[in-house]
Amino acid sequence: MGAVVLVLLIACTNIANLLLAQAAGREREFAIRLAVGAGRSRLVQQFLTESVLISLIGGAAGVAFAYWSVETLVALSPTDIPRLDQVRIDRRVLAFTASLTILTGIAFGLAPAWRAANLKAARPTGMLVVVQIGLAIILLITGGLTLSRSSVQK
Repeated sequence: MGAVVLVLLIACTNIANLLLAQAAGREREFAIRLAVGAGRSRLVQQFLTESVLISLIGGAAGVAFAYWSVETLVALSPTDIPRLDQVRIDRRVLAFTASLTILTGIAFGLAPAWRAANLKAARPTGMLVVVQIGLAIILLITGGLTLSRSSVQK
């Protein structure tokens, strides 16, 4: 479960870096919007809306893939696996996934939103790269320890 969380965090930092790059490419657009009279809060709201929408689309695609995968894996599984007929996706897990999807969209949409609105935020791009590399190293070490532990137990 920890590895899944680390992979999710790595994916989120990748998306945050992409959103920051997109915001950098749209600086002129946002400068014009500010000059025309759009408020900073409106720019932040637009960025958060875009990032939450992207997050929801990704979450919906993930849930669709999960449903397809469960049906396919159950159909391809050997019949001697106990309680194979009870394998399904739980509604509580779906609710948790939906809430995590929205929170991820908000959390990783704030950095580009602040940057686009010139709210004196520090440039988080370098920090996100460092966090991403750190999480990848932790994931590699954890995977290596898990493999070595499972080979010792055999």
